[in-house]
Amino acid sequence: MAVQGSTRLNPSTPLGYAELLIRNRVHRARSRSFERPRDVGASVVEWVVISALVIGVAVAVATALTTKLRNTVTNLDVTGGGSTGP
Repeated sequence: MAVQGSTRLNPSTPLGYAELLIRNRVHRARSRSFERPRDVGASVVEWVVISALVIGVAVAVATALTTKLRNTVTNLDVTGGGSTGP
């Protein structure tokens, strides 16, 4: 672990090791806040494309089911002209 500055406590003690870990976390957080990775935009584009594909498939399935359901309802015999008894 590369931490800038010296620790106040002895790193071989539990408290000193905790201080070392905390300093390392703070250092990484500060260094990340000033540099922005260039692939963040690419990740967003990927999620947008994937979401659009999922929505497109959902719309296609819903349209197919609606069409099939309407055709089935249209072909139903509701006149009561079914089979006559003996």
